[in-house]
Amino acid sequence: MEVNAADISFLRKQIINDIFRGLGPRAQGFPRKFMWPIVWPPAHEFSKLAARFDEFVEYYGNLCDAMKQILPRFVSDVNVSGAAHVPIDGPLLIVSNHPGTFDELVIASNLPRKDLKIVAEGFPFLSNLPNTREHLIFINENINERVFAIRDIIRRLEEGLSLLIFPSGTLEPDPAILPGAEDSISNWSHSLDLILRKVPQTQVQVTIVSGVLSKSALNHPFSKLFKDFNQ
Repeated sequence: MEVNAADISFLRKQIINDIFRGLGPRAQGFPRKFMWPIVWPPAHEFSKLAARFDEFVEYYGNLCDAMKQILPRFVSDVNVSGAAHVPIDGPLLIVSNHPGTFDELVIASNLPRKDLKIVAEGFPFLSNLPNTREHLIFINENINERVFAIRDIIRRLEEGLSLLIFPSGTLEPDPAILPGAEDSISNWSHSLDLILRKVPQTQVQVTIVSGVLSKSALNHPFSKLFKDFNQ
């Protein structure tokens, strides 16, 4: 497979913009210029992987097989329990906590389905992956667009598809090393109730992701710098 250099350049720009947008207004101006040389190399490498992943999605025609191919680039060891109980057909809503950036990769690559769609935030970076975005349902804080997304979720379940959703809408504590993971469940979106009332035949699979963070990473100066920008 070959990756178009122009596409990588565009994706890299989108990733960097998303990073600094997430850090908030305090990361603009001089902080952005200061951090640019630090952010550019990993953003470039990630852009190449993202472009390759998008080609995998085109080749396999589904997210799960594509993620199986790309997962080893990010994770060396995954322990899974209970995968044998995942329904292989029929409407399925996979509900998961969200402690890390690559939770989608880990979950999807271990599902026995080829019809998966993922409910994701509408980052410009994701919307510029032409093959991948066909398997995503974008959702954000805009009330009208959120209603449209929920209707799309309901329609997909009525069609008998499988969907992965992170109802917290944000990153949560890693149950393995951080307090508050259990309490965060109480903040999950109440839209789940509406979805299940509309499609009562939906099978629900609760997934818990754990052990994706390390104490050394949390204590790294760069991680603390990101926290300071968001305070």
